[in-house]
Amino acid sequence: AGEPIILPETWRMIDLLAHQPQDTIFDNRSTPETEDAGMIVSKAFHQAAATISDHWADPAYTWKDAKGTEIRHLARLPGMGSGLMPIGGYRDAPNALSRTAGPSWRMIVELGPQVKARGIYPGGQSGNPGSRYYDNMIGEWSKGKYQDLIFMKSPDDDPQSVLFTLEIN
Repeated sequence: AGEPIILPETWRMIDLLAHQPQDTIFDNRSTPETEDAGMIVSKAFHQAAATISDHWADPAYTWKDAKGTEIRHLARLPGMGSGLMPIGGYRDAPNALSRTAGPSWRMIVELGPQVKARGIYPGGQSGNPGSRYYDNMIGEWSKGKYQDLIFMKSPDDDPQSVLFTLEIN
């Protein structure tokens, strides 16, 4: 009980751990002891290890199972998002995903005489929840797969891949 403490920013916490491990910020005021950084870090490590061994001892259980990612509907409507998907990544990693945020459009482009590109995004072409194209690419996106993208220099480059042309007068 008492007033809530304002936690320092990450860079400052690292500095405190490294250079001022006896700082009062590490003391758990709800105990009679005076804790320091070493005691708090050790206690946190042992609690984390116990939780992992109790609940996630299965060797097949991975980070993606613990973290997961979900794609929410823009209006946060229940039932309209993806639900939780087992996807790894971390906000500060190349696969920069948190539980609810991350890169949507992913694209790889090979530049050269003939441009080649692959891309994917979570969701689908349609914004209509009744359409089969509403969320048809979420599965491929979650697996890290890509689709070939068409790069045309003129309207006649690749006519077999063009389904229709819309001309507006």
